[in-house]
Order: sequence, then C-alpha cells, then structure tokens
Amino acid sequence: MNAGPRRLVVTAVAVLLAVAVAVTVIALMRPVDAGTGATPSPSPSPSASASTTATGTPSSPVAPSSSAPPATDGPSVPPAPGPGPTDAPPAPATVTVTFSGYDAAAAAAVVGGYVDALETTGTCTITMTLGSSVVTRAVAATPDATTMSCGEVAVPRSALSAGTWQTVLSYSSTTRAGSAPAVTIEVP
Repeated sequence: MNAGPRRLVVTAVAVLLAVAVAVTVIALMRPVDAGTGATPSPSPSPSASASTTATGTPSSPVAPSSSAPPATDGPSVPPAPGPGPTDAPPAPATVTVTFSGYDAAAAAAVVGGYVDALETTGTCTITMTLGSSVVTRAVAATPDATTMSCGEVAVPRSALSAGTWQTVLSYSSTTRAGSAPAVTIEVP
C-alpha cells in the first residue's frame, strides 16, 4: 500500500471516529425521562391519525383544535433545564470591603471590595442609609484571578446629605449572593 491510499484510509477512519464521538456527545446531552428511560419528545401536537402511547395502547384520533391543547394520558415531560431563575436559593458569597470613605477630590462616597467566587457575571451594589434616606448604586463585577472584583462603587455627593451613612456592599449573580458587614461613611 503506498502513501496515497494509506493517507485516504487514515483520513476516513479519523472522520468516522469524529462522527462517532459527536453522536455520542449529542446522545449523552439529551435529557432522559427517569420514569421510562425514554428520551422526552417535544410537546404533543394535534394529529388527525391514531397514535400509540408509551404503554403500547392505541389512542383515539385527535381532531385539530385551535382553542385548547389536547389532553394527554401519559406522564408529562418537564421542560429541559436551561438558564433562568430556579427555586433554589443562591449559594452564599463572602463579600469583603477593601476600602470605604468619602473622597473629597471626587466629591463622592466610595466603597471597594471583592467576592470570594469566580464567575462570568455578577453585580456589586452599595446601599447607603441615613435615617429614612436610602441611596443605592450598582456596578458590574469583574472576574479577577480567583475572585469577582467590585472595583470602586461611588455615590456622588449631590445624591447624599451630610451625616454618618451606614453603607453595605453586596454582591449578586444567578448563582451566588452575599453582603459585607456595614461600614460607616461620614459625608461632610
């Protein structure tokens, strides 16, 4: 066998192997209904012909209807999990304040800190309270080497009255949430 046909055989085997791996990955990623071991299918749609249910018993024909979805006599298939809110509460995140105070040069109250988690996105928020006044500012957290950095969150002096403000730095994402202990910032 010379180099030309051998190269062709090696290429064909490599392509077949790649296809087999792709099919296996796709098959493993599809959700499986735990009750029957069957892969769930999309929601049923009306059909004018008789069909067979998962138990093997024929069902009666269903007339197409535009007013209501057809009733099913088999187990319902939950939607595939995806991004979005869940019922589970977010995991706790430890938030650490690295600096806080009033920056006269910037004419703003400033707070900086970080979160003990590394994620792709999150939000750092400071909530400042003086009596019944509450001022909130939020910034996008930035992924760092092993943490989420809040950088500097600033509230301009024009949004604050003079006094001692209780200030809380908090963090939230789709998977984590937490707050640092309150710090005080004296606004002149």
